[in-house]
Amino acid sequence: MIREDANQQSRSTFENEIGDVLMRKELKSHIGVQLFALWILAEFLAYNQGCFLMHMGFFFPLKLFVLHLEQNAQAFDQSSANFAAFKNSEVGGQRLAVAYVLSHELSRLDHGFLIKPWSAMMARGEVPVIDMQRVEGLAEEIVNACEEWGIFRIINHGIPAELLTEMKAVVAALFDLPEEIKRRTVSTESGKGYITFNPSTPYLEGFSIDEVSSPGDFCDPLDASPHQREIIYKYINVIRDLAGLLGRKLMEGFGLAGDLFDGWNCQMRFNKYHFCQESVGSCGVFLHSDPSFLTILHDDDDVCGLQVVDKYTGEFTPVDPVPGTIAVNMGDIAKAWSNGRFCNVKHRVWCFEPKTRYSTVLFVLGPNDKKVEAPPELVDSEHPRLYVPIDIKEYRNARSAKRLHTGNTLSYLAPPRHE
Repeated sequence: MIREDANQQSRSTFENEIGDVLMRKELKSHIGVQLFALWILAEFLAYNQGCFLMHMGFFFPLKLFVLHLEQNAQAFDQSSANFAAFKNSEVGGQRLAVAYVLSHELSRLDHGFLIKPWSAMMARGEVPVIDMQRVEGLAEEIVNACEEWGIFRIINHGIPAELLTEMKAVVAALFDLPEEIKRRTVSTESGKGYITFNPSTPYLEGFSIDEVSSPGDFCDPLDASPHQREIIYKYINVIRDLAGLLGRKLMEGFGLAGDLFDGWNCQMRFNKYHFCQESVGSCGVFLHSDPSFLTILHDDDDVCGLQVVDKYTGEFTPVDPVPGTIAVNMGDIAKAWSNGRFCNVKHRVWCFEPKTRYSTVLFVLGPNDKKVEAPPELVDSEHPRLYVPIDIKEYRNARSAKRLHTGNTLSYLAPPRHE
C-alpha cells in the first residue's frame, strides 16, 4: 500500500510537471513536441501491452524519431486547461500512465544515444547563471552546472566592470598594431603566440600569453605601453584569483578539501573575429571542446555568437552575452578529473551579424610536474575509473595529431580491462 501511494504521488508530480512546463512560453514548442512524441510512443507500447522493448536497437530509432519531430513537427501548444481535461479523460489517463512508466524505464539507462530522463529534458532552458556571493549551496550549484551543462555564467565574480571595459580596449588596441609588430609573438607551437587567419578560421585573429605568470614575455615584443601593461597585469591577477576560487568550490562540491589549481599552468587568449557581410551565417570557430580543464571567458557584450551543444538533445543552445557576467566552461581534462561526471561541453562561435567581436579567455591547463587523474573519492564500484592519468602536454599533442577536436581523444585513455 505504501509503495502504491508513493508511485501515485510520483505520477502526480510527473503530470503536474508536464502541465507546468507547457505553460512556460519559452519551452512550449520543444516540450510540446517531446510530449507529442511520447504520446505516440505510448500508443505503440499500449498496443504491444507488456512488451517493453529494451533492446538498444529499438531505442536508437526512437531517438532519431524524437529528433525528427523536434526539427519538423509543427509546434504543439497545449494550455493548462486542455491538459487538465486530457489528463482526466479515460484515454488521457491511460496514455500518461504509460508515458510515466516509459520515462522512468528510460531513466534507468545511461547511454548517450538513448532518450534521456524526462525530468532532465523538461528542466532545460538557458545555461545556468550562478551568483558567486551565494552563501549556502554555492559549491553544489557549481558542480551541478558542470555536470548538467558544462557551462554557466557567473555574477558577483569580483572583477570590476571598469577593468573589463579597459581590458577590451587594450585588446582592441593590440590588434590594431601593424602586422609586422604582431608577428613578433608568432610561435612554432600550435595555439600559441600570434595566430593569424587560416582556412579553418578565416575570420579569426588571436594573441596568446602562453604563461600568465610571465606576461612580460608577451608585452615586451609588442612594445606595450605602461598603461596597457598595468591593465593586463591587473586583469591576470583578478582572473587567476577567480580561477582559484572556482577550483576550491569544485573540490568542496565533492566533499574534498584543497586548492585544486594551485601551481597549475594557465594560458590567456585574446580573440578578434573580423565578422563582415560575407561571414554572416558561417562559423567563426568550428565546433570543439577545450583541451584544458576550465575556461573563463569574458565575451563581447555587444555581439552574440557563442553556441553550445546540449548534451541531451544534441541541439545548439545560444549563450548570448549578458553584460557584467563571466562565462565558465569545462574542458576535456575536467571530464577526466571528475571521472566522467563533468560535461566537456562542445561549442562554436557563429556569425549572426557583420560586427567585430572580441573575447578574452583564460585557460586553466593543468599542472607542470604531475599527471591529472580522478581523486580516489570519485572512484568506486558504481563509478569505476574511466581514464588513465593524463599528461597535459601529451594529451594536447595526441588530440592535435588525431584531429579529434570534440573530446573524443579521451576514449583512447580508458584503463585496461581485467577479464
